[in-house]
Formats: sequence, structure tokens, C-alpha cells
Amino acid sequence: MRFSSPTLRPRSAFTLIELLVVMAIISILISLLLPAVQKAREAANRTSCINNLKQLGLAVQNFEGVNRCLPPGRIMRKNQDNDDNDEKWRGGATWAIYILPYLEQRGAYKKWNFGKWYHYQVPAVRELNLSIYFCPSRRTPTSSPPLSLWGDLLAFPVAMPPIDDDGDGHWEQIPGALGDYAASMGPDLASASGAFHLDNPFDKGVLLSQILDGTSNTILFGEKHIPKGSLGLGGWDCSLYDGDSPSCSSRVGGPSTPMALSLQDTGWKFGSLHPTVSNFAFADGSVHTLSKKLPPAMLGLLTDIVDEEPIPPYE
Repeated sequence: MRFSSPTLRPRSAFTLIELLVVMAIISILISLLLPAVQKAREAANRTSCINNLKQLGLAVQNFEGVNRCLPPGRIMRKNQDNDDNDEKWRGGATWAIYILPYLEQRGAYKKWNFGKWYHYQVPAVRELNLSIYFCPSRRTPTSSPPLSLWGDLLAFPVAMPPIDDDGDGHWEQIPGALGDYAASMGPDLASASGAFHLDNPFDKGVLLSQILDGTSNTILFGEKHIPKGSLGLGGWDCSLYDGDSPSCSSRVGGPSTPMALSLQDTGWKFGSLHPTVSNFAFADGSVHTLSKKLPPAMLGLLTDIVDEEPIPPYE
């Protein structure tokens, strides 16, 4: 028996117009999906940021449970066993070093020499970038620059010769680990009424009994604003461990210092890379997400530990 074979018809190819239509449809779908993907990614990053601040708040609570005070914002030290025999008071550790044992970093904490300035610490600790100190909306511990580029200078007053290790006639930058969170120094530096203080020659921080406004109304840490192009640069983003340059590990927030709304803002402020909000850890261990447009006066009430003013709703 013979079977007739089917007639094979030649397949027609896509015309140019059909191809352009398909490409247009794909482009539209991508344009619709991309914002959703970016929004989902930012939501995940913000959640991770909130978790980081939660862990920092818990670390401070554990520190207080052992030491009966908050960690100091920074410590001023006379360097021990320094070949320069310098008797000037300079920066030692910051809060970011003091809470290391409560962040499962006891080994790094034990390597920090509390009798020496930041500049003379071993690189293994001084350059230790911890993921918990970074908000993923801005960067990770391996982002560029990996360490501070400027602002951690081992320099002395003009009346004294600078440290010049390589003979080039310049003060030496001692690079260190970075971070995206800052201790609250209060509504302004002049008031010295924040949960952390700028100057303290002793290993003691604020007592909980000194927080007259209550721990649930007091900011401990917040995301720090870093102007565009200033990553790793002193004044905003030098080493988080450098007590000699506290501007990089602390911030103020109040009537004269609102949160930054733009990356073009060069102020020493709280702020973030989240579109409209910044996250803050409070002294009771809670984390609050606050609008960047929070009235500066309200921000000041939350950073001031002794004003004893009533706190109206702010979220």
C-alpha cells in the first residue's frame, strides 16, 4: 500500500514589522517589571538595614547589662609606649569597638589595644569591615572604597612635627573600616545631651538613669548621611573606629540639623539611601523608620535625653 506524503509548505519568516512589534512588547514588559524588581530589592535592603540596627541596639543593651552604662561615643587617650613621647590627648576607640564582644567579635575586641590611639592599632582590627555596620541600600563590606581614603590622619598641632613615616613630608592617612551607622550626639554638639558624648577620657558612657526622656523616646543610632562622592572621605565617612575623627562615627539631629533630603546636601546629618525614610535604633532596643521630612524640632526631641518634653506622635 502506498501512502501519499503530505505537502510541505515553506515556513514564512518574521517580517521586519512583526519583529519590531515583538521587541516593543518585550521592552514594555521590561519597563513594567523593572520598577517592581527595584522596589522589591529596596524593600529587602531596608529590612536588612532595620535588622542591623536592631542588632546594634541589642548589643548596646547587653553592654549596659554588664557595665551598667552605655558604651562611650569615643575615648580620648594619651598614647602609651609611643616613640614620639607625645603627651597630647588624642582619639582611642569609638562605640563601634566597645560593642564588638556583643556582636560575636570578641576576638577582634581583644586585639584592640585600649592604651593606644586608633592610629597604632593592628590592621587586622583597624581594617575589619563588618556587614552589620553597612546598609545594603548603599554598599556592602566589599564595596569600593573598602577602607577610608582620607580623614584618619596621624597628625599633630602645627607647633609639633607631623608623623612622616615614608619621608614624603605629608601627614599619614591610617586607613580603617567604614560603616553606615552613627551614634547620636544629641540635637547639637554644644548641648552635649545625646545618648553618646563627644569627649570622655574614661571608659564610661551615659547611665540609663541619665536618660530622663525614657529609653523608648531616645535615639541611639541612626543611618548617617554621606554626600555624593564622599564615600571614604573624612568629615562624613572616615573610619568608624577612629575616635580622633568622631565626625565619621556620630551625627547630630535637631532644629538646626534636619535629616538630609538630597545627596547634594553637604551637612553633617542623619540620612540614608532609602528613597524617603531613614532607620533609627532607640535605647529600648526598638527600631523606628522615620520620614526624612520629620520636623527638625521633633528629631531634636528624640535625640535629646534630658529635655523632658512630651513627645507627640511622630510615625
